[in-house]
Amino acid sequence: MSFYREVLDAAVVVQPITMGPPGAAGFMNGPPDTEFRVAMLTVDGGVILELFQFMGDGVPDWVFAHKGLLPHAGFTVSDVPEVLRRAEAAGGTRQWPEPVTIGGAEMIYVADPFGNTFELMDVPGTGLVALLLDLYPEAAPAQDSPAA
Repeated sequence: MSFYREVLDAAVVVQPITMGPPGAAGFMNGPPDTEFRVAMLTVDGGVILELFQFMGDGVPDWVFAHKGLLPHAGFTVSDVPEVLRRAEAAGGTRQWPEPVTIGGAEMIYVADPFGNTFELMDVPGTGLVALLLDLYPEAAPAQDSPAA
């Protein structure tokens, strides 16, 4: 938790709690001995970040099943290089040499000290959507689709 508090000025909204058998297995679709800790933080009072730590051998199979996918959270920050500096000072690792700028938006992927990846960007998520649709208009959902 301290990493995200230091890097993103996140506020703790739920202190770490432990959930164990038998309820944890159903909650996480895991083996009967599933046990984990969870804490929740907020970034700017809006984004809720859930941090999970599995304990013991009862780890659900899906935790290891990413196979080339990159599940991650994206955070809008006003100064990508400064937040990257803070992340590295707190034990984080940049995932490529320097932030990139695409369509005027600066971004970089960072791993926290535990290997969880997150994205720093200087545009809000809606700005990133608009940027991607400008670059790839074919990616726009059809007007009659539920996602439109």
